[in-house]
Amino acid sequence: EYMGGILEAVCPMSATPFLGSSFFYESSHDIALRENSMYEDDANQSLLHPDSHHNPRKSKQLVFLTFCVSGLLMASFIFIWFFVLKSNGPLFLLTSPAVTNSTLSSQYACPSNLSLPFRWFGAPHGTKTFEIYLQQLDGDANPYFWKLEDISGDVDHVSGGDAIPASSHEVVKYRTPCSENNGNQFQATVKALPSLFTASITFTVGS
Repeated sequence: EYMGGILEAVCPMSATPFLGSSFFYESSHDIALRENSMYEDDANQSLLHPDSHHNPRKSKQLVFLTFCVSGLLMASFIFIWFFVLKSNGPLFLLTSPAVTNSTLSSQYACPSNLSLPFRWFGAPHGTKTFEIYLQQLDGDANPYFWKLEDISGDVDHVSGGDAIPASSHEVVKYRTPCSENNGNQFQATVKALPSLFTASITFTVGS
C-alpha cells in the first residue's frame, strides 16, 4: 500500500492496475480524516490562544477606536487654539505692583491722583501697539476710568504716577478708583494689536 501511494501520487493511472479501486477509497478516506484532525487542532488552538489567530472583528474595533481617539485629540487641539490661545494670547499676562491679593493698594486709591503702574508679559509676536483700559465692573454710570492707546509694541510696562509712555495718548483721562462710586470692583485690560489678544487683572478697592 505504501508503494501504491507513491505511485498514485506520481502517476495515479499507473497505480490502478496494482491496487484496484479499493485503494482510492481508503486513500481518500484517510485524507479526509487527516483534514478533520487538522481543523480540530486549529479550533483547539484558537480556544487556548485566542490572540494567536487573526480576528477581523477585533481589527475593525481597533481601527474604529484609533479613529475616535485621533478625532478627540484633533478636537481638543482646535478648542485650545481658537477658544484659549486665540482669545487670550499665548501666556499673555498683566500684573500690577499696586495690586496685592486682588486688592488695590491704598496708595493708588482715593484721594490719590496717581495712575496705576502695569507690566505685561508674553505679548504675541508681531504686536505693533498696545491699549490699556481701566473700568469699573459694578455701579458706575461711566464705567471707564482710563483709556490709554497707541503704546508702542516694544513697550512692556506703564510706570504709573503722572507718566505715560511716549507716543501714547489718553482717550479717557485717568480717574482714581474709589469705593464711593457705588461699587468697588475694577478691571484693567491690556490689548495687543493687531492680534486683539488681551490680558486682564481684576481687583477691589477697600472702603
